[in-house]
Amino acid sequence: MSKTGRRRARLRDVFTSLSTAGLVAASAASCTHTAPPNPVVDIGAPRIQGPLHTDGTRIVDATGATVRFIGVDIGGLGKGDGLPGDQGTAVTGCPGWQAPPASAYADVPAWGFNAVRVSLSWANLQPDAPTMSNGKVVDPKWNTAYLQAVDHVVDGFTSKGMAVILHMSQSHWSPAFGNVQTNKGAIRCAGVGMPSWLYTGVSNEYQARRSFFADEDHQQELYADAWRFVAARYASNKQVVAADMMNEPYTKHAMTLSELNLNRLYQTVGTAIRSVDPTILLAFQDSQYTPGGSFALTEPPALPNVIYTFHYYVDQWAPSGQAQIQTYLDRARQWNVPLWIGEFDAFSYASPRPSDPSWQSDLTQMMRYTKEADISWTEFTYADRWMLQEGTNAPKPDLLETLKRGV
Repeated sequence: MSKTGRRRARLRDVFTSLSTAGLVAASAASCTHTAPPNPVVDIGAPRIQGPLHTDGTRIVDATGATVRFIGVDIGGLGKGDGLPGDQGTAVTGCPGWQAPPASAYADVPAWGFNAVRVSLSWANLQPDAPTMSNGKVVDPKWNTAYLQAVDHVVDGFTSKGMAVILHMSQSHWSPAFGNVQTNKGAIRCAGVGMPSWLYTGVSNEYQARRSFFADEDHQQELYADAWRFVAARYASNKQVVAADMMNEPYTKHAMTLSELNLNRLYQTVGTAIRSVDPTILLAFQDSQYTPGGSFALTEPPALPNVIYTFHYYVDQWAPSGQAQIQTYLDRARQWNVPLWIGEFDAFSYASPRPSDPSWQSDLTQMMRYTKEADISWTEFTYADRWMLQEGTNAPKPDLLETLKRGV
């Protein structure tokens, strides 16, 4: 049996013994620190009441008032291959998914944000291959314990009046691939995103990406099924306002832009989501930014109420950082759709990496620009050493005050 096969077999054995009590204990163990005294800064984003729709380049609520996502990414639930935290480590050698600390449900609204972008992953939703008959799924084998954790996170934020944006995370494509090298030279234990059972016998993430975007073995239809299931689960909660359909659909320099077939992918996924939730906004990402301005998408999805979104990791505001945002803004205006920055790290200040010494002035200019241009944003991410000071649930000094300039 291959290494991946042995790992999946062990995962199934442990998965059958999971209990809700074990899940709660794993989550509780992750948030035992206490925060130092820290004055609360309220950045003052107006609260959002769903459902929402679009009106040209605006996101609007039921009264017709313009709203913007002013929020924070909530990570942790994306990584893994079906099991939480240390249980994932015991089976696969790599940590599993983890719910945010309980403090997040109070902190994010208290700091004046109005939205959270919550990561999920298909690998955790469906860690074992579904049972098929005549090309149809007869037993999807959804991960009940994981779904209970996602329910808790969604309820935790929406009960506080927060708007929730769901997204299917992926980084280095799938936990099928281990010891992957990041673009910063570090080694990550495993990829995140697509289920391992899709890629038995596939040697690397580049081959896996190519097969997905080519829709080999109807992978995209199965992915759309996962999205349909998630969207149906939260369709009655109108504070779940948007679905970010595909995280970072990049070529990784191994494919041409046309090989991504993003127009087809978003039509497939968006149609599946809308079949169970007609009011949810659909966010669509493009291929990775290049200074020449070449992109995979030729037009927005042929569906109503869609939002163009991109990720913004740059070292400085002027001139390159401003030029990049302007490129996306021009495309959004050409298509007459709203624009949303789904991830950014405040010029690396909201990151474990050393920050640009001029981060504060750069972020101030970015915030003023997004406010004037009516661009939504969510900072990446609510986490220790990212948004928070190491070992605490207190935000990094001056971060909230500077973000406030964009509200």
